[in-house]
Amino acid sequence: MIGLVLCGGQSSRMGTDKGLMGSPQPWVLRAMQQLHHIELETLVSINAAQQKTYRDIITAEILVEDSPNIAIKGPMLGILSCFEQKNSDILVLACDMPFISNTILEILLAAYRQNPNFDVYLFEKDGNIEPLCGIYTSKGLKKTQDLLPTNNFSMKFFLSKLNVFTLPIAEDFYKDFTNVNSK
Repeated sequence: MIGLVLCGGQSSRMGTDKGLMGSPQPWVLRAMQQLHHIELETLVSINAAQQKTYRDIITAEILVEDSPNIAIKGPMLGILSCFEQKNSDILVLACDMPFISNTILEILLAAYRQNPNFDVYLFEKDGNIEPLCGIYTSKGLKKTQDLLPTNNFSMKFFLSKLNVFTLPIAEDFYKDFTNVNSK
């Protein structure tokens, strides 16, 4: 399994690259540290326009640019672009979820290890899944590739076609799943 930090969004609501936000360190580096804590090789998903900026703070070898061979948009483009290169199970963490704790990632890994045969492992709160902190298996990602090309780029569409294991988010961890999308 590898770790993947998703940074390739357009940041249209925020108005600035979310992966580069944060003090004293950018959110992308914080997310990378979280994945290193659980001992995963970590890559960073970016779009073509981000290449130069991210190369200033991260070595080029771990940057995965959105593949021009995949005709979709959104987070699944970043995940499938990584899968195209690595063909591995992927633990995904969005850069704009800066409050995710080590405990959440350890709970996710434990569920993955204890409940084999699922395509995806995600957290859920009030019937809503959290698709940007989860584990996507190579088996599930192959199924997703088989759905391409599609005009539906939503994560919910792709997840509806997969066998998803969901974990309830305990109230103590609600803040971990804060997704920062606006100033």
